[in-house]
Amino acid sequence: MLKQVTCALQGSAYNAAMKVNAADTIIEVGGIKIGPSLTKEQAEKLYELGQETVVFVLTTQAKMIAQQMASSAQSPAAPSSAKPVYKKENKLKKKRRKKIGAKKGHVGSHRAKPVHIDRRQEHSLKSCPHCGNENLSQRTKKRTRIIIDIPEGFNVETVEHTIDRSWCPECKRIVEPKVPEALEKCTFGNRILAFSSWLHYGLGSTLSQIVETFNYHLQTPISEGGLVEMWHRLAKILTPWYEQLKKDALSSAVLHGDETGWRVNGRTQWDNSEAKRLRKRLDKYEDYLFTFLDKPYVPFDNNHAERSIRPAVIMRKNSYTNRSDKGARTQSALMSILRTLKQRNANPISTIAEALRKYIQTGNIPLLPQRNHGT
Repeated sequence: MLKQVTCALQGSAYNAAMKVNAADTIIEVGGIKIGPSLTKEQAEKLYELGQETVVFVLTTQAKMIAQQMASSAQSPAAPSSAKPVYKKENKLKKKRRKKIGAKKGHVGSHRAKPVHIDRRQEHSLKSCPHCGNENLSQRTKKRTRIIIDIPEGFNVETVEHTIDRSWCPECKRIVEPKVPEALEKCTFGNRILAFSSWLHYGLGSTLSQIVETFNYHLQTPISEGGLVEMWHRLAKILTPWYEQLKKDALSSAVLHGDETGWRVNGRTQWDNSEAKRLRKRLDKYEDYLFTFLDKPYVPFDNNHAERSIRPAVIMRKNSYTNRSDKGARTQSALMSILRTLKQRNANPISTIAEALRKYIQTGNIPLLPQRNHGT
């Protein structure tokens, strides 16, 4: 609501009408709003009101700017990452109390020598690299060096499958063997499907990044729409695994939780109605809120849940959540499955590719792998 006040100024500004909007901090002098939208003509009219009016307007503007700067100042509780780099102070160099790295006498660790060698290459000199002498004699033993690299022309493999078709007199129809390397009517094989889904839902790479990886690095043209449709199909096939995860979670001795919101099709899924439902549950299970005092294996915080949900939060920031309910269901299923396979020490790409192979052959998806403690 606008409040009418009278400003007693001397000179030509006597009884200048001024309005103050307490909600938006908008000031009017002589019917002119003081703010960023002030035009040259309006400023000239204010100047005609006299020196006192101009001084009043300038000092008022200065106070408004100071208030806005104070209100927009960063909270002391804000994380360092929320502060712009150019506003961070340079820390003074201090002498370290202890050196970085392991203590003296610590047994070092190094990469184990590969068991399999793909190819071997000999290197020899025809002349001395320092003086050019060609009369060289081998007086020392040869040494070996292991180099692991991606070979030139690192491309995907394109295979043409020739499928025999036969006539069955009993069924009276044409029959043919199944091709377990790819889903029916799918050009890309199981490993590309598993690998691309792992890049997106396991590592958080965006669609454009994955398309660029295939188009340029793997020399395999692929589209964003094609990837999304393949992932929808994969999520549907792996639905039994996703349902099994729900059962495993509900039957766990300790169930970690985190209240991270998510937007689907422009709507926030964690809204006030959900918050009210949570409040009712907290009231109902009030006696169980302090279980960690009696059960030492129950944590008193949800740090584990927050760390586990962090990849999804990062992906939400990069991909701007989901634009459809179908996309949300696909993401929920594939992220849960891929993260679970990793926690159970199973290779996500190989496990899913082999599961698809068995699904194509038998029509049934194998059981979800349990945790392998031996790897």
